[in-house]
Formats: sequence, C-alpha cells, structure tokens
Amino acid sequence: MDRQTWTNAALGLFLLLLIFSAIHDWREPEKIKPQHLLITQDEEIRSIKIIRQSEKIIWFEKQGQHWFLKSGSIDEPENHLADQQKIDQMLGFLETEVFKKFKVPTQELIKFELDKPRIAVLFNQTKISFGSVNRLTRHRYINIDSAIYTVSNAFYPYFIAAEEDYMVK
Repeated sequence: MDRQTWTNAALGLFLLLLIFSAIHDWREPEKIKPQHLLITQDEEIRSIKIIRQSEKIIWFEKQGQHWFLKSGSIDEPENHLADQQKIDQMLGFLETEVFKKFKVPTQELIKFELDKPRIAVLFNQTKISFGSVNRLTRHRYINIDSAIYTVSNAFYPYFIAAEEDYMVK
C-alpha cells in the first residue's frame, strides 16, 4: 500500500475513535437519588385513618408511645392497642420510592381509578388516594394534593386488612 492509503486509513481510524468517544461518556454515570413520598417531613404522624368504599373508617391515634385503634362510635370510641408492626409498615409507606410524578386534570382521574378511589388514607390531614395498578410496570397510582404518583404496589395490602388484624393479639 502506498503512503496515501495509510494516511487515509489512519485518519479514518482516528475519526472513528473520535466519534466513539463523543458518544460514549467515559465518566462514571451519576447516581440519581431516588425520590421518596415523605409527605410530612417536619411533622410527626399522630393519626392514621383508612377510608374504604362501603366500609367503616379504621382510625388509629398515637397516645404517648403507643398506637391505638379507635372503634365504636365517634363520640365515645373504644381504644384497642394497635399492632406496632402493622403501624410501622403503614408508616413505612411514606418512605416508599416514587417512580413517576405527574399532574392530570380532575376529569382524567377516572383513567387511574382515582375518581372513586379504592381506599384513601389520611396521615394526619394529608390524604392519599389509591387507584389502579399499571398493567405493565405493576406500580400503583396514588393521588396526593392533585398530583399523581406511581409507587410500589407492595404496600397496598397493609391498608386493606380487616380491622381486627390491626389489633394486638
């Protein structure tokens, strides 16, 4: 091969390396910090209310260091010691990873079954409504303050147990 061919081959190889290095980032990829729900960062949760369609409200209140399940009438509720592990599981939901967050007009909440939520949970005064599950990702749609989030569906069973399942046995 003559000198012109070698020069062209070297320039072609150099050009390929230059293109490859421009496309490929040699640095360590940035770690993206996952976003968590944490709706009440500065406030201690003292009350949890689970509201279900066509069922009575399940209400927990923290008194001192213990959680109590309130049952009976609203005027004179009975206190039952709540299972601390179940309470911790429900509170753990507040630290769940958020996969997506977006806003939709109120009339589109029906797409996510959030127009008439399956359950709603009040942590103090913050209401979280639970909608349907995305068939592809298996993430559950929830609504907080007119924003829709997708989160792990693993926490949903903690909020659908029977009232007696939340009591210390």
